[in-house]
Amino acid sequence: MPIPLPSTHHENLLNLMYQALASPLGIIVVVSNVGDARGMFSQVRNANGDSALWALSFIPSPYSPRTELWIVKKRQAAKPPEEELDTSLPIDIAP
Repeated sequence: MPIPLPSTHHENLLNLMYQALASPLGIIVVVSNVGDARGMFSQVRNANGDSALWALSFIPSPYSPRTELWIVKKRQAAKPPEEELDTSLPIDIAP
């Protein structure tokens, strides 16, 4: 069962998530326990109802996995290959 968060704590976590959305890739948050922090961020995201927050992932830092939580944007789906390739040049390069 989720632990109820004080409203100011809830708002602080929500503000950090919106800050991550506004940044190019995301943000790093220093925490005392990454597992607990991930749970709290997920709980606030679930309770908020803003679908934009589902673009975020909560990932332990590979460099400081116990004290740093990365709040990063999920990768966008790759474009189909025909949209990625520049077809303005001839494909045949034979002499």
